Amino acid sequence: MKKLREGATILNLIMLVFTLYCVIMALGYGRNSRMFPLAIGIPTAFLLALSILAVWKPAILTGADVHLGQSSANEPNLDEIREAKYAPSHVAAMIGWLGLAAVAIGLIGFRFAVPLFVLIFARFEGRAKWLPGILVALFTWAFVIGYFELFMKFGMFRGVLFGDMLPLY
Repeated sequence: MKKLREGATILNLIMLVFTLYCVIMALGYGRNSRMFPLAIGIPTAFLLALSILAVWKPAILTGADVHLGQSSANEPNLDEIREAKYAPSHVAAMIGWLGLAAVAIGLIGFRFAVPLFVLIFARFEGRAKWLPGILVALFTWAFVIGYFELFMKFGMFRGVLFGDMLPLY
C-alpha cells in the first residue's frame, strides 16, 4: 500500500487516466484529426503504464538499463542507487500546475493558454531565463496554430472568454 501512496505513482496514475481519456475521446474524431492525439496518446499511455509497473516490479526494467561509456569495476550496485523521492508538496504543486493549465485552456483556449503555460512553467518551475522561455513559448504557439489550425484544419477550443462553450461531454 505504501508504493501506491508514493507521489510519483499517484501523479503517474492521474496522468495515465487523463491520457486514456484523451485517447478514447480522439477515437471519435475524424480520420485526419485523430492521428496526432493517438500517435502521442498511445505511446504515452504505454510508457506511463510501464512506469507504474516498474514501481511494483522493479526487476522488469533492469534489462533496459543503459550505461554511457565503458563499464568499470567501480560501478555502483543497483541497491546503492538512490531512487528519487517526491515530497507530497512537490506532487501537489505538479497537480496544481496541471489544474492551472486546464483552467487556462477553459478560459482562454488552446491558442493562448498552451504557450502562456509553457512560458510560466519554464520560468517559475524550470527556472529558465526569460528569453529561452519566450522563444519556446513562441515555437509552441506556432506549432499549435500551424499544425492544428492551418495544416489539420482543426478548430481549436477558443475558450469561454472568447465565446466558446465548454464541451462537457
